[in-house]
Amino acid sequence: MDMRSGSAVSRFARQLFVWRNPLARPGDRLESAVAVVAVTMVLLGLPVAAAMGSEIHAQQAVVSERESRTRYQVDAVLLAGTPSSVDGNAPAASVTKHDVPATWTLPDGKTRQGEVETTGGMLAGSEVRIWVDDRGSVVDVPLTAEGAVFTAVMVAIGSWFALGCAMAVFYVVVRWTHTWLRRQQWGLEWAAVEPGWRKLA
Repeated sequence: MDMRSGSAVSRFARQLFVWRNPLARPGDRLESAVAVVAVTMVLLGLPVAAAMGSEIHAQQAVVSERESRTRYQVDAVLLAGTPSSVDGNAPAASVTKHDVPATWTLPDGKTRQGEVETTGGMLAGSEVRIWVDDRGSVVDVPLTAEGAVFTAVMVAIGSWFALGCAMAVFYVVVRWTHTWLRRQQWGLEWAAVEPGWRKLA
């Protein structure tokens, strides 16, 4: 920790415990109280965010388990081709997607027809792998166990970070308002004493 970081921490610590200073004004004490409340809320928000993440993970784990049982891959045969996705002006990593009609056969032998998403440059009769549910309808890739954990962690971190930002903004607004009011008060006090000082000068 460098000198500037240490001095900033020291100033914030003094701000938290400003009531120990007998010269502290009511506004200073209010600002200190707001800082204490903000820090307390952030600390209390940590276990709350962890509990929220745990609950989200439990829900997502159920979804992942259900989708892993009811979704599977089959080969779909394209009934039409797709235009080439080669574009000299497009970035190399960009890939154009197209919805084209296709047919696919379910494990029970039934055939389904619908639209599937594929890349450009595909010919009619080409096969693409798709995910379908137990009714044979095209669905998204099932949620994995890793995806459930990632979602839960992001929710926990995001909610705690949002709380921290809200408390920081709250404290900054109160501090800015207090500073502005204090300067206004100083201006009024100076306007009251300045004429007397000029006479003495």
